[in-house]
Amino acid sequence: IRKSSDYLTAAWGNEDQPDFINQVWEVVSEQPPVSVMDILLDIESSLGRQRTKRWNPRNIDLDIIFVDGHIINHERLTVPHPRMHLRNFVLLPLMEIQPDFKHPVFGMTVRELKGWCIDILPAKPMEE
Repeated sequence: IRKSSDYLTAAWGNEDQPDFINQVWEVVSEQPPVSVMDILLDIESSLGRQRTKRWNPRNIDLDIIFVDGHIINHERLTVPHPRMHLRNFVLLPLMEIQPDFKHPVFGMTVRELKGWCIDILPAKPMEE
């Protein structure tokens, strides 16, 4: 439906690596969320993603942040993303496309979560 700008973002977790490029997309799918996650993992794999160590450098990382206002606790998928509220690289691009979306667990909007976030790592829109 829409997508945010690209954001150049300092690496989170393992900061001794190059910056990342992050973006948020809003999509519609007729597939159930766990199937969408499987599709995203297949895309990552087809692009050469190898999961070795947490927060290691990677060429792509696709996540599901929200699914409408649903809460999902499945062995392969947790929604809302359990750490999205802690990361500028998620909140800033999400602010562009859904600032008033309410987090179904915290009951706060994306805008409110951004005001509450203590992440100090830089995330800035890239030049077009």
